[in-house]
Amino acid sequence: MLAEIRASAFTGADPSRLALVNVAGSPAMSADTDAVAALLNSGRRLDGLQVVIKGAERVDDTPGQRGAGGITGMPAEGKVPSDTVTIAAHAEVSGYHQVEDDGTPVPGWLPAVTQDLVFVLRDDGGGWRIYAVHEPGNGER
Repeated sequence: MLAEIRASAFTGADPSRLALVNVAGSPAMSADTDAVAALLNSGRRLDGLQVVIKGAERVDDTPGQRGAGGITGMPAEGKVPSDTVTIAAHAEVSGYHQVEDDGTPVPGWLPAVTQDLVFVLRDDGGGWRIYAVHEPGNGER
């Protein structure tokens, strides 16, 4: 569900959608806000973008244990706060292209890709949201 809502922020060039999926002030929110703002400022949006998450697996054992080390805002020793979980998954990203606000395609097509990613999720009191995303490392997948 988070992936679909996040994709809709890009397909609609609508940064307000990001508050539904990202933790306020998080690295994920900062990166996504910059990317969607760049689209909005250019008068473009992404057409055809879909993201499907498959093979999700918790990799932090239990809250307060290993995982998420090196992520801004996480404890230096890499321990995960009890309101945080770390999930490794495959993100299948569809092919897509940019279009102008009126729907006119911009030349160039980005092909479909599958990425192995690690999602650091945090319960911010309003449900689980994305705090950070990074490539796997140290046995995370």
